[in-house]
Amino acid sequence: LKVEKIGIHDNFFKLGGHSLLATQVISRIRHTYNIDIPLRALFEHPTIVGLSLVVDELQREQRVSQVPPIVAKERPERIPLSFAQQRLWFLDQLLPDVALYNIPMALKLIGSLNIQAFERALNDLIGRHESLRTIFLSEEGEAYQVILPELRVNLVDNRIDLSSLEGEEQEEELRRIAQGAVNEPFNLTTGPLLRVKLVALSEEEHVLLITMHHIISDGWSHGIFFRELASLYNGYCRGEDVLLPALSLQYADFALWQREWLQGEALENQLRYWKEQLSEIPDLLELPTDKPRLKELSYRGATYRMRLSEEARDRLNELAQENQASLFMVLLAAFQVFLHRYTNQKDIVVGAVIANRHYKEIESLIGFFVNTLALRTSFEEGESFIDILKKVKETTLQAYQHQDVPFEQLVEYLNVARVTNRNPVFQVMFGFQNINEEASLILDGVNLEVFPISYPIAKFDLSFTAYEDEGGIGVGIEYATDLFEESTIERIGRHFRDLVEDIIKRPTEGIEGYELLSRDEQEKILVEWNETRAEYPGDKCLHELFEEQVEKSPDHIAVVYEEESLTYKELNERSNQLAHYLRKEGVVPDTLVGIAAERSLELIVGLMGILKAGGAYVPLDPSYPEERLQYMLEDTAAPILLTQGGNEEKFAGYKGKKIALDKGWEDIRREEKTNPPVITRPHHLAYVIYTSGSTGKPKGVAVENYSFLNHMLWMKEEYDFSYENSVLQRTALSFDASVWEVFLTLIAGSKMILLPNYASKDIQELKNVIQKYKVDSLQLVPSLAKILLEDIEDEESLQSLKHLFLGGEALSYNMSSLFLNKLNVSLTNLYGPTEATIDAITFKCSNIRELKHLSAIPIGRPISNTQIYILDEQLNPVPIGVSGEIYIGGVGLARGYLNRPDLTADR
Repeated sequence: LKVEKIGIHDNFFKLGGHSLLATQVISRIRHTYNIDIPLRALFEHPTIVGLSLVVDELQREQRVSQVPPIVAKERPERIPLSFAQQRLWFLDQLLPDVALYNIPMALKLIGSLNIQAFERALNDLIGRHESLRTIFLSEEGEAYQVILPELRVNLVDNRIDLSSLEGEEQEEELRRIAQGAVNEPFNLTTGPLLRVKLVALSEEEHVLLITMHHIISDGWSHGIFFRELASLYNGYCRGEDVLLPALSLQYADFALWQREWLQGEALENQLRYWKEQLSEIPDLLELPTDKPRLKELSYRGATYRMRLSEEARDRLNELAQENQASLFMVLLAAFQVFLHRYTNQKDIVVGAVIANRHYKEIESLIGFFVNTLALRTSFEEGESFIDILKKVKETTLQAYQHQDVPFEQLVEYLNVARVTNRNPVFQVMFGFQNINEEASLILDGVNLEVFPISYPIAKFDLSFTAYEDEGGIGVGIEYATDLFEESTIERIGRHFRDLVEDIIKRPTEGIEGYELLSRDEQEKILVEWNETRAEYPGDKCLHELFEEQVEKSPDHIAVVYEEESLTYKELNERSNQLAHYLRKEGVVPDTLVGIAAERSLELIVGLMGILKAGGAYVPLDPSYPEERLQYMLEDTAAPILLTQGGNEEKFAGYKGKKIALDKGWEDIRREEKTNPPVITRPHHLAYVIYTSGSTGKPKGVAVENYSFLNHMLWMKEEYDFSYENSVLQRTALSFDASVWEVFLTLIAGSKMILLPNYASKDIQELKNVIQKYKVDSLQLVPSLAKILLEDIEDEESLQSLKHLFLGGEALSYNMSSLFLNKLNVSLTNLYGPTEATIDAITFKCSNIRELKHLSAIPIGRPISNTQIYILDEQLNPVPIGVSGEIYIGGVGLARGYLNRPDLTADR
């Protein structure tokens, strides 16, 4: 292998971070020896000697390159666009007034700038590269290139002079001019597609603003642009005639060659690979966004910048060397792991921009050559980072072998469904820049600094672009502002950096164990946000607090049903009589007593009587199928069942003691009316409520007295319930939301209004009850509340409401706004499974307008003495905003599932 002949040396084989240079080696070998050598050869044989042996072997086998050389040919009257240009032209037709593919560059030039020489150099450069003076016309929807014979830039006469301004005034005007240059769209039809402005701040200080449309240039091109501009300028400043090496090709020649070669079998072979590689990819990468996805992409964006340390860069390069990979592959693998951990998806597709300069003939051309590759990584349980790196390396090398297929053609070939609010195939990009284009602009007597400007465009949901420099690795995160807040992106950047640093420390360990959260974040999520400790009488049971309330307000109305009512004293005495009766029937702590009754005064007497006796009540809805009721009775083995005369027949097969709360009262009324001695302790059961059975057989959730009491006291304190409140009890007893409607009311001294059965499914009757009894506290599912409010003509029917509790369904912003606009209420979103004693998490919707950007109202924060954790499958706490499963702990947690020791909750 003639090293000098193809112009490579050992530095090319230090591939940590330089796969771009590796493609140059491949292209030069093809150009010199007319053989196609796979990119993987440079990674498997990373020395000149090793690569020489591969080349020798291919030559012996006469593996002639199947790719025709790129040569200048006679041009047709209408020069077609390259495939890459065609994609951008098509997007420009869809969004003609959006600066979607502007490439802005801004440099501060400090020193004695020769403006005449700079202008001459610039115009000579434009004359040298046809792409810089190309425009795009179309006829009948078919676009073609038109190369202008001349395009001149006049910097001397058009220089913008701000030297008369000072300080903030000058800075503000400069920013306005710079942002105007960035945001101004190009007209592909009229051109020019290159804008250059020179702003003078003083004699020795200028700002150079260059904006190109991506259809005529790319990142590699910028290096050529600045390098040749510097050569011309420096020569002209010295009075020399500068002769740059002649260009044997122009971009139009490449476009013609590409159209001629990339078709038929050559195209089909590459497409076949991509079809197999991208079959059954997920439709969407479910990133945790701050805002709901709009119906159409707006491309509004911003960029956040962060850095990885010099130490991290060096260790990442070592990892690349140790695994015969490039720094790009290592960073991409880390990024894929990051996305997997952030989304919990096991199939991740990321877009990656490649220079697409793997042909020697086009290395020196300015033009739009880049292509986009879809790189897919699957995740399996127990994999380490090194395992993922091996997958990413293999996927990347395979993709490079098939990189000629234009991305737009690939999308069409795969028949990916187009959706207006997201990009097809992938929604996240990752890029790595090996070169700093601006560093190529070395002007005699002038020092250069990058002048920071913002580019308010995001083509994808997220785009990570990394670049290596002396200080470490810089990362720019371009993000869609319609989806993310800046604080979220800052947090994402921090988590990515922390993940990379953890990978560096232990690359062979399982990826699920890597830390995403800092110690401060862990402290906030695990401790600070769960600091809910509150005092409550841990030595008492709820019925004792009820008895205390009876002493305070014996004659206050406790419960109303239609035209009947009971005072607190009357309710207490009747429930005492039942409690004494039940004790004689053998009820002791943890005895389960079934209760099957319609809403009535007897129902409330029955519930309180069971608790006073020391037992735990099991609600049995008489409307349930007999088979389900039979299952629940057998599962609980309840020795006693309280019924009403009208539903006794449903329980004809019940073998235990049946007590009719209406017909059997003659026997019960003979018992004492005094409070029975307290035999229940807080750890004894208060009730057992069955789950719906949607995930199998219904399970009886067993809740203890202290969990029950904690929730009632939290709610009483939080919402200041007292004798002034009037609570509607409308929830069926078999749902745990009924618990607070009954028992919070009774320990607070409030009035309980039992909703008549005939009104449970009639909205108008519900309104009538609310108005008649001046109900001020009501719980509904959001969909029912919406119906209740939708056709209100006389809003006075609901004006008594002060507290509206919503739960059981997701609560939208629009629905919340409807409630708050029509009613002067305290609106609360409740959430909690039966296993967590009614509600574990609540959110007060008082600051609803601050949540306008959300599709759903948050479920909020944990109640008193309750802890909430969002964990991944490995029980790691997930970062803020990231999806996981809700884990609930604390006082509110139920004892467990009845008769299911394998499912018993573990506090």
